[in-house]
Amino acid sequence: LEQDLTEKEKAFDTKKIMADKTSEELKEKKTELRKAKDKLSSPLSEEEKAEARKQWEKGSVGFFEKNGSQDALDVFTKDVPYDDFYETGANSAAYIEANKTYTKDDSRDLDRMKASIDAIEKLNKIRQEKGGIDGRKLSIVGISDFEMAVAQANANYSQNRSHAKQYNPPFENLYWSTDPSVDDALEGWYSEEVLFNKLRELGYKSRSEMTNALNNDEYLIRDLKEAGFKNLQVGHYTNIVDHLMWPEEWSRRDSKAAGYAIRPSNLYKPMYEAEVHSLVLNDREGQEDRSLVYSVEEYKEKFNKYYKDLKARMEGKRVITEKDKESLQILENEVKRLEEKVKSLNDDLENSRKEVEDAKLALKNKTSEIQGLDDSIQELEKDLGAKEAIKEENSRSIKALDQDIKELEVKIADYKKS
Repeated sequence: LEQDLTEKEKAFDTKKIMADKTSEELKEKKTELRKAKDKLSSPLSEEEKAEARKQWEKGSVGFFEKNGSQDALDVFTKDVPYDDFYETGANSAAYIEANKTYTKDDSRDLDRMKASIDAIEKLNKIRQEKGGIDGRKLSIVGISDFEMAVAQANANYSQNRSHAKQYNPPFENLYWSTDPSVDDALEGWYSEEVLFNKLRELGYKSRSEMTNALNNDEYLIRDLKEAGFKNLQVGHYTNIVDHLMWPEEWSRRDSKAAGYAIRPSNLYKPMYEAEVHSLVLNDREGQEDRSLVYSVEEYKEKFNKYYKDLKARMEGKRVITEKDKESLQILENEVKRLEEKVKSLNDDLENSRKEVEDAKLALKNKTSEIQGLDDSIQELEKDLGAKEAIKEENSRSIKALDQDIKELEVKIADYKKS
């Protein structure tokens, strides 16, 4: 029993050390959780607000960086080799220079980018309502960082000049106006359908034939102007309906991705303030490795979260990100796990305490029992001693009586002889 008690006391001490250690871990983890919650509920420091402002002033570049869209970032900084067939890269140096420094009028401004995403919503709407050549059903385009970057870089380059043709595809429509709106730009590009249909009636069978005639046929130009046509172009229309080279064998397929950009233009200064709008469309053929294409709704949600979070941080408001939520959840789960562990250890410790108390009681009872037996043995031994003394006394008495008898017997014998 003493060995059993010793073992149970050792087990209790070991469990108590573990319970105390885990309780301390729980206390530290709760402190960590409290500090994390306090930080997320506290206003930002001036340094943190300045950092948010710095990120805002990167414009779309900061957004593309966050998304890890290197191909979009490269649009603003990397040369494109000249290609005579695709007419790309001829103005690469000027293109990079136009996008080298972020300015207050930049197309990469986040407010302008926000409006540009809304513009692609309108683009999808007008494409679905008006359709394409001969009423052809048009695709619903998505958005990617790459196409948005190309549109923005194009607008920065073309704010006071013509098409950059740095990338081709995606194919671009440009629109300048002193009283600009996205609706006017889209309607303006679609309005070329009237001239396109007129030229088809006159026998022109492709967009390239039409463009060549509109640039070189003096009689055609005269007749069209007399008929009331002012804008003698069809390429904006054929581009917006996915038939840039209609109907030649290399006609483009359905557009999958679009980009849009808006910024102030110097084209009519100092007489008028103006804007330039750049729309780019891409079927992504041979460009499958470009930035991921999102639906307009998905891209808008992704951008708006970045936009709103950054604005809030500039105002000193603490924004709880998904990463913050995950970290908080990890801490809360750890606290819960430790609480359960502490409870389990304390329950086990209480059971161990009871086992020690039971062992002590058992040892005490057994000791008392042994003491009782010892006392009984002592009493029995005393009784036995007394009885042995009586026995010895009786033995002496018997011996004395035997002697007396012998003496009487002698006397009786002597008496009889006499």
